[in-house]
Amino acid sequence: MVDRGPFVTIAGRLLVVLALCAGAARAQSTLTLTAPDGLGGDKFGISLSLDGDDAVFGASGANNGLLPDTGAAYLRHWDGTGWIPGETLRLDDGVPLDQFGARVGLRGDLCVVGVPGRKLILKNSAGAIQVYRRIDRTWTLVQVLVAPDPAAFDLFGGAFALTHDRIVVGVAAKDVSLESQQGEVYVWRFNGTAFELEQQLFASDGAAGDKFGTSVDIDADRIVVGAPGEDSHNDTDNGAMYVFRRVGGTWLERQKIRASDGESLDAFGTSVAVDGSLVIAGAPDADGPLLPGRGAAYVYQFGGAVFAEEVKLVPSNGLAGDAFGTTVDIDGGVAVVGAPRDDVGLLVDSGSVWLYRKGSDSWSGEAVWAPADISASAQYGAALAMDSGLVLVGAPSDAVGTSAVQGSACLAKTQPPDWNWIGHSLAGTQGAPDLVGSGSLETGSGIGLSIDDARGAAPVILCISAVQITLPFKGGVMVPAPDILLAGLPTDVWGALQLSGAWPGGVPSGLPIIWQAWVPDPSAGQGFSATNAITCTVP
Repeated sequence: MVDRGPFVTIAGRLLVVLALCAGAARAQSTLTLTAPDGLGGDKFGISLSLDGDDAVFGASGANNGLLPDTGAAYLRHWDGTGWIPGETLRLDDGVPLDQFGARVGLRGDLCVVGVPGRKLILKNSAGAIQVYRRIDRTWTLVQVLVAPDPAAFDLFGGAFALTHDRIVVGVAAKDVSLESQQGEVYVWRFNGTAFELEQQLFASDGAAGDKFGTSVDIDADRIVVGAPGEDSHNDTDNGAMYVFRRVGGTWLERQKIRASDGESLDAFGTSVAVDGSLVIAGAPDADGPLLPGRGAAYVYQFGGAVFAEEVKLVPSNGLAGDAFGTTVDIDGGVAVVGAPRDDVGLLVDSGSVWLYRKGSDSWSGEAVWAPADISASAQYGAALAMDSGLVLVGAPSDAVGTSAVQGSACLAKTQPPDWNWIGHSLAGTQGAPDLVGSGSLETGSGIGLSIDDARGAAPVILCISAVQITLPFKGGVMVPAPDILLAGLPTDVWGALQLSGAWPGGVPSGLPIIWQAWVPDPSAGQGFSATNAITCTVP
């Protein structure tokens, strides 16, 4: 975070004071979604992905006619108040136990669906990945990825992450040089026409049973890989996380990370996520005091050379067997952690999700939520995705009516409900940048603005107004009138910027304040990228 100090701008009766510090995140109400054609055993929500206001939901247990567990994936669009139905993707040549939808990913016009149970040339469950492109508003299958060295029960497609031009696939069950389940990661790069295999990644000290590739994530030129079966200091299945950087076109292992207080069977690295200078890893089997399997999550901050452990997150009222850390995600200084085995009241294994925000010198703002109508054994929190102040949570074992394990998913907001999203982002070289607001526009209250996925080390132009104009500009849409233009606030090298401070007095009650950021991006089509706009009304 770059400290530019406070600044004050006055335009008419609008007064804004921002200083670079931290604001608290709050989780808001949830909205439950189920498949319109859902049946018992579908496992809707076993995977999900969110990109702005577009989402995809996996249902690996869905049947295709009389063919069980072939799977499905559902595309949806969030319009600010509800979900607009989109296409449902299924395999044209699906067979039982393909498990299409066990993993899904979405980035712009790219949708990727894993088929880990796919049989390849007599190799059961070798696995594959289906790549779809949105062409003329229709999702079209354009490519199928398989490992160059497929083997039975590799389950290729069960773990992956993507950007607009790369797909990173983890294969934890892969045998490497006769070492059973050592694990391997494949990096596929888009060459302008199709995805081609760019590189295969291995742990420098890999060994049998490490399960390297159980979890993966990618952000810009950094990949993180979880290996929950790695044995550290004679501790069995303590777990580790490996960090790779792209240097001169080659992915190189830069760091191996272990939990500072890790013990045997913690399974650190079961889940991992990276966002700019922050990474997070879950250890769902870590013990608390007299609480076996309560779970934990660890956040690391990049200090210029290596990542250093910044905080260990544990649930304040966690109990044995909660499996906190089974899933994690991090975006814009907000971390979410799933505890799908948490018992909510008398509902065993109904699950919960916890949320934290990074402050100027600590992590705070712990919050927990679960839908009021969740069922026992729903495993709410078994899948997570976060983007632009929204969090998607999967509960694949949720009972819907009398249909057991039909599955559901919920939408939660990490920002107060009085902050509203307007329009869409204009994508740049780092993807579509997001702008998220938090806090209240009451005199003296803290407010925060967070920009993510912009071009790194670029000057941000923040536009603020009480008037909405919605005019075409630089290939995008300028939503607020350019009454106040604050220029020269740089993103960090990963394209993020966080601003916050106290809202001043003197701004009329009932006045809507609109915010939008523009970022020069010479390599983008129009030379700029732009965030969505957000608005909040002065109470």
